[in-house]
Amino acid sequence: MNSHQRIPMTPLEKAPEPDLGTRLIPVERYIDPAFMKVEMDKVWSRAWLLAGPECDVRNPGEWFTTEVQRESIIVARADDGRLNAFYNVCRHRANQLCASGYGRSEHFECAFHRWQWHLDGSLKHVPEANDFPQGCPAAELALVPVQVDTWGGFVWINMDPGACSLREYLGEIPQHLDPYQFEKMVLVYDETVEWNCNWK
Repeated sequence: MNSHQRIPMTPLEKAPEPDLGTRLIPVERYIDPAFMKVEMDKVWSRAWLLAGPECDVRNPGEWFTTEVQRESIIVARADDGRLNAFYNVCRHRANQLCASGYGRSEHFECAFHRWQWHLDGSLKHVPEANDFPQGCPAAELALVPVQVDTWGGFVWINMDPGACSLREYLGEIPQHLDPYQFEKMVLVYDETVEWNCNWK
């Protein structure tokens, strides 16, 4: 950007406030496991969710995991530079492939039977594949993908394969927040805190 280009400003007009009603929220919405399941099925498994900072997967081979209730997701930068996301589950025995956190790898490997996958999710190696008389069809045994995109210096995921694009989902938010240029900001401190509380 040259010095004469102007950064767009955040719109100053207040957006209309949604009608959220005035009824009291039942306490069950915060403590009932059945309601938590409904939220997972109807909200969190269908929404675009912030997974982590894009700087954690800037280079090929870098990956991180994120958890959405019972699901663990791997976000990884493949050798061709493409960003991918998959369920963190071995296609053989459903073992978790990557521990929580982040790292750098040439491929993913299950610690149970040493099956391997490329960073793009395709099957790389099955030890003693001839022991499977039904075969090991690579196309059917690739890691299960999750939608992934970036905005504002962050990686976003969506577990619904039929969901709209991230840009469509964000609506007017980029118009209001793009002028802050989050993608140019640098992560300097990262902390995880676990609380003994309900999911909200």
